[in-house]
Amino acid sequence: MKNKILIIGNEAIFINALLAKLSADKFAVITHNGISEINEIILFIKLNKPDYIILSLVLPRNNGFEMLAGIKSDDIIACTPIFIISNSPNSQTRIKCDNLGADYYLRLDDYNLDGLILKIENIIKNRKKAK
Repeated sequence: MKNKILIIGNEAIFINALLAKLSADKFAVITHNGISEINEIILFIKLNKPDYIILSLVLPRNNGFEMLAGIKSDDIIACTPIFIISNSPNSQTRIKCDNLGADYYLRLDDYNLDGLILKIENIIKNRKKAK
């Protein structure tokens, strides 16, 4: 059975590229554009039950920090591993994400698309081995 990954973000070109690459490989991928209120996105997560979430810090209605905090404060979905995707070179951004409970922080400037996909795949593969 394929792992289900939810991508939350509104950068259409990047999200579509991630969707295409991850779907072509080993994952069932669903997306949310992040335009809804946080409680609506949390409901979407609960209904779709992803195994992993890829969350952009740049969202149209809320910021990614608020979304991360909302997910991690919900008892039902808090244990879902979250990959934060960010362009921020600021170390304080990473620290804030860590403090809010992010499981992984990936700076886009550190990877091309294939490298990012490989990093995500390796983390998921290693998590499976650890179980």
